[in-house]
Amino acid sequence: TAYVSSQYLSSKQIEEDKNEESKVENKWVTTDNLNVRSGPSTSNSILGKLNKNDKVEVISESGSWSKINYKGSTAYVSSQYLSNKQIEEDKN
Repeated sequence: TAYVSSQYLSSKQIEEDKNEESKVENKWVTTDNLNVRSGPSTSNSILGKLNKNDKVEVISESGSWSKINYKGSTAYVSSQYLSNKQIEEDKN
């Protein structure tokens, strides 16, 4: 048997944010061989790499890291290598 204070209980279901998808923002990678990591630190394992002008879906940003959608899962990249605009290639 266990007990919990009734002040922490509710008879109403808490509405979860149904607009999670609408918060995703498209950004573009500004460098080649950007490490995609399992967590927001260089000590986390590398899941793959992205290249210049690859488009990513940013779910959220925290500190210097961006949480992204990557191959059906969430992963992290350094925010300093992302841009709101696609990089124009030099045509010379």
